[in-house]
Amino acid sequence: MDLVASSDEVVKCGVRDLAVVAARGGHGATTVASTAWLAARAGGLPSEAAAAAVGVPLSTLKRWRNDPQSKSRRPLRTRRPTHPPGLAAAVERLRLDHPMWGKAKLTPILRSQGFEVSEARVGRVLSELMARGLVPRVPDLIRNIAA
Repeated sequence: MDLVASSDEVVKCGVRDLAVVAARGGHGATTVASTAWLAARAGGLPSEAAAAAVGVPLSTLKRWRNDPQSKSRRPLRTRRPTHPPGLAAAVERLRLDHPMWGKAKLTPILRSQGFEVSEARVGRVLSELMARGLVPRVPDLIRNIAA
């Protein structure tokens, strides 16, 4: 195991070695700041002075020591945007019939067709369709006409 720096409680190790350190009951650290903190501690500085020298709060360094694996703050389940059934097909059909029209012109037409939809929702559906390549972007059309 490639140990870069060590102290009595924390071991600086590579990401691949964290499992080995944890299996042996130790604590590992993988950040540059924690390595510098360990080096300052090995040099005889107290924890607070070493944290100040590194420029990272002591509480953060202790959190890294106790749990070196960073945990994602992203929710486990993100809300998937939903739109009325048939809206994407209607927007695609209208946009292919009128390629220069944007969300402001398409929204009233869709409302007259019975969709309860906002201009922002139509814009999001148009963005999805353009990202998937089902409808062309307006700047691409302008360039093709001018050429």
